[in-house]
Amino acid sequence: LEDLLKYHLIQIGATDIIQFRHQLIQEYYAAEELLEKLAALSNKALKWKYLNYLKWAEPIALMAGLASEKTQALRLVTLALEVDYGLWAMLAGAIREEWQAEVIAPISHLRVSPFMKTYLLGTVGSASAVTGLLTVFKDDDAYVRSRAADALGKIGDATAVSGLLTALQDDKLDVRCTAAEALGKLGDATAVSGLLTALQDDK
Repeated sequence: LEDLLKYHLIQIGATDIIQFRHQLIQEYYAAEELLEKLAALSNKALKWKYLNYLKWAEPIALMAGLASEKTQALRLVTLALEVDYGLWAMLAGAIREEWQAEVIAPISHLRVSPFMKTYLLGTVGSASAVTGLLTVFKDDDAYVRSRAADALGKIGDATAVSGLLTALQDDKLDVRCTAAEALGKLGDATAVSGLLTALQDDK
């Protein structure tokens, strides 16, 4: 606390109440506190008091990342899926990577559009979402294919290179451009040959 005061991250308010000067610090301590209380919260209370409120999204994502027990992390993500798909994707990407594939699996069964699935996988934003995003390149909608390429570029995982190289040959210009940009972000040497070929694109 003395260090936090020294570096102006907290301050003492009226009647000796601690006030946070930066929201992220406040959210982190809220996440730590909530994690300690997690076991005592029923599923209904967790959804009703926390998962259902936008103001708790960031602290809960931080808490998901702090969870050291798989059961805690899976519980959070599973309950989030019942509340809000966007929050679910956010938490799925926040938990430890070795648990992510298990919680991402239900996305294939969601009754949402291909665009929404692409958005959710992009929100997960980790290597666990790459396989799902690569399957989107088979979709008929060029805009969806383009968004998938963009998400893969932001994730930055090298396993996406082969799929993005295939997307460089897409019949739609926007998809080819986004795939090329994504490959540039990945910076993988194996993409150089395909990118050099793409330079011959007359469009």
